[in-house]
Amino acid sequence: MQIKATILCTRLALGIAGLASSSLMSAPALAQSAADKATARNLATAGIKLYQQQKFEEALDKLKRAQEMYDAPVHLLYMARCYVKLNKLVEGAESYRKLVRTELDANSPDVFQTAVSDGEKELAEVEPRIPTLTINVTPSDVPGLRIVLDGETVSAAVVGVERPVNPGERTVMAEAPGYLSVETSATVREGQTEQVSLTLEVDPNAPKTPPPGEEPPPGQGGTTPLPPVASEEDWRTKEISMSAIGAFLGLRVGGLFPAGSLADGASTADYVGVGGGAELHGGVRFLRNFGFKLFYERYAVQPGPELDAAPIGLEERAFEVKSTPRVTSFGFSAMAGTQRGRLGGYGELGLALMHEYGWDREISDIDAGKEPNFGRCTETVSYAGPAFRLGGAFVLPVHEHIQLTAVAVFTLGNFNTVKQSSSCVIPPDTSAPGDTEVDIEKQGLHQQFFLGVGADFMFGPG
Repeated sequence: MQIKATILCTRLALGIAGLASSSLMSAPALAQSAADKATARNLATAGIKLYQQQKFEEALDKLKRAQEMYDAPVHLLYMARCYVKLNKLVEGAESYRKLVRTELDANSPDVFQTAVSDGEKELAEVEPRIPTLTINVTPSDVPGLRIVLDGETVSAAVVGVERPVNPGERTVMAEAPGYLSVETSATVREGQTEQVSLTLEVDPNAPKTPPPGEEPPPGQGGTTPLPPVASEEDWRTKEISMSAIGAFLGLRVGGLFPAGSLADGASTADYVGVGGGAELHGGVRFLRNFGFKLFYERYAVQPGPELDAAPIGLEERAFEVKSTPRVTSFGFSAMAGTQRGRLGGYGELGLALMHEYGWDREISDIDAGKEPNFGRCTETVSYAGPAFRLGGAFVLPVHEHIQLTAVAVFTLGNFNTVKQSSSCVIPPDTSAPGDTEVDIEKQGLHQQFFLGVGADFMFGPG
């Protein structure tokens, strides 16, 4: 290693000396003193030795001073290498770019030609390793906005733009007149793209701007005006982090249209008709465009002709029948679509763990005095089974925490059990009324379609 270092240093010295001679012959007006050239040569030689000893900070210092005294490709090559070893990839890439832009003539020393060639190869290896950081500030158009990255002020024009940075922990601070300063940090890894978001909040202690024509209070003559109130559109353009998790609670109301069959070939339309009701749901949002919710829905529907019929065996009698059919479901759904605060829509796929069509009937005998004496009784029936849901919604955001929806949901399922409860006894039948629950042998496939509107109330950032 010692021999190799000596050879490299000798080549460097010869290269600098050769270029110096050619420069003196071709451009005497730009000639430098012999002492400057010798000093640059000594600094560069010492810098390269320190680099080979892995003392990169010390090596960089000497190489930078050598380059200030004498512009040479070898200086730039080893400066770039030092930056890369110190994990300062941005500075290293800039040194490489300056190196490869060096124009050499045919008389340039071989060591300079080699330095440019090596720089091109090493630049191609370094560039993919450089990460970027996007700084988002809300609001971003306030006067006097100041961005500080790792203790150094950068132009406010970088807001929302991918900026090359060195790997590691990066600290970002934003401030503006009339606002409280805010600071955050992010760990940036090689070759990756990261984002940080900062929200400026109005400083409650900031001096107010006096009305037009009115003098400011004593001692406040040059005060900074109160920043403008954030516009209504700010929340619509605010970026939501992929890691943010939020909650929501919503209500839907609309019409229900049942179809298909209950069981044993019985048509759904014979027992229940169209109706309306509501769904209450709540859940969480995550990964910006996804969600999971639990739902409970209940609808009042019109009774079908079978629910107005007289009890079996007494069809010739006159009865008054009051029927209240219903549709009830409870389950969960997965959602995917537009993130909060954006005009668009989402779809959902769910499973109703409890899906039920049922009704209550109150039967009164209005043929008084006829035998057998039937009297008044009640009857409750419910068909239950699993069902799948497929739906979607159009989303119209109206507030940062409220969005309106137009919803369509299709449900497909089958009933596998039926429960019956009755207090009706037809004399001379002496069997006691009671409850029964049986499995349906010939199950029927039924469908229902819901069309309505709703509102979702959003909590948290997701």
